[in-house]
Amino acid sequence: MKKGRMVFSFLALLLFLLVGSVFVLAVDCPFGLINDTYPGDCARYIDTNGDGICDLSQDIQPTQTTTENTSTNIFSEKYPFISVILVSLIFYFTTFILSKKGKISVLTHRRIWNILLLISFIWCALTSIIFILNLNYGLTLGQMQTLTFWHIETGIVMIIISIIHIIWHTSYYKNIFKS
Repeated sequence: MKKGRMVFSFLALLLFLLVGSVFVLAVDCPFGLINDTYPGDCARYIDTNGDGICDLSQDIQPTQTTTENTSTNIFSEKYPFISVILVSLIFYFTTFILSKKGKISVLTHRRIWNILLLISFIWCALTSIIFILNLNYGLTLGQMQTLTFWHIETGIVMIIISIIHIIWHTSYYKNIFKS
């Protein structure tokens, strides 16, 4: 098997596992409500335990009674923006160096990043459609908080790859604006 096909197969398998895992998760409040009391702000109000709070909006995390440490750490934010950028750039420069050393072709290097750009675009587009269906019609597929997290993480990756893509095609864009 050629190296390029092996890399493509690995990326396709990784995408399949990532997408598949999100839709197997439990359902959350489709509107992001927390502790929504009876009668509820949406038609999906469910109260199986009889506590007067919608089960979909209840926070299942145990409450903390201790004072949290408020020190700032750039690697501990809710969405690890800097970490995702660093991992993306490390992966990019790894494939770039492999292409310069002749381990993979420049064409394979570019294909990898074009495919990753396409995959990240498709993921962000599909999750955006799911969010629209969720907000407008209450249709929920998977755990919305997890879906939101991966939508944002993939969006960050897509931004990085888009910037790389724009840099590759700088001469093309210059020619557009020259004429």
